[in-house]
Amino acid sequence: MIVDYSLEYYQDILSQVVRWRAIPLNLLQEMSDYRGNKTSFYRVIRNLQDRQLIKATNFNGISKIVTPTPELAHLTSQRFNRFQEESLIHESIITMLCFEILTWEIFDFVKLPHEIIGEAYDSGIRRLPDAILEGKNQGKPFKMALEVEITRKSKTRVQNKVEDYLRNDVFDFIFYVFNDRPTFEAYKRFIYKTIQQPQFEQGRRSHEARFILGYAPRMIGLKRKLQELEIFYLGKQTTLDSIFGKKRSDK
Repeated sequence: MIVDYSLEYYQDILSQVVRWRAIPLNLLQEMSDYRGNKTSFYRVIRNLQDRQLIKATNFNGISKIVTPTPELAHLTSQRFNRFQEESLIHESIITMLCFEILTWEIFDFVKLPHEIIGEAYDSGIRRLPDAILEGKNQGKPFKMALEVEITRKSKTRVQNKVEDYLRNDVFDFIFYVFNDRPTFEAYKRFIYKTIQQPQFEQGRRSHEARFILGYAPRMIGLKRKLQELEIFYLGKQTTLDSIFGKKRSDK
């Protein structure tokens, strides 16, 4: 909560920045439901930059990424990590993907790691994903873990995380998104090889039904809609529409 009343006009914009931590500038206007035109919105952003409440960093292939400053952290009594370039891009991609995923009717809301640290262990979550999306499918509540992979991880690290998901039934779905094909193909082989291990053999089909893998080339710019991504699910190529159903904009 921002208590500086001189900032009341900017409350919605700053609240989005505080929550998401890294937001592409063009998406921030939409997420904050700003009612002015683009020119006036950019004027507001410059004003907030001048007041040292936000920082806007430009990257090739993506809109400027807006992040909170220490001054905004002080106003909101929150702590923010200082982003390196790689993590800044990673966090902004998570924001873009969550915003897009929430356009499917079955999803209701998203929780970010910094919002659930306290309750995570109580609910059985041992490793926090990049985001948790919750909703209802035919009236039945479900949870989906989102994992964004833009850099290669060690085999041990990947194995530990996949096995954690297999041993823990907190998440009904685990949605991995990759921006390069070699990593996408490697995870496909690894996940299905792991599921076939003796300790996971029982209920193998239900394990397979939990993992959704998406290949998103040029993901940094998110040039393609998620509906158009190459999706691997239950051993075959498919689409997110076939898994998630209708989007809220569908007629």
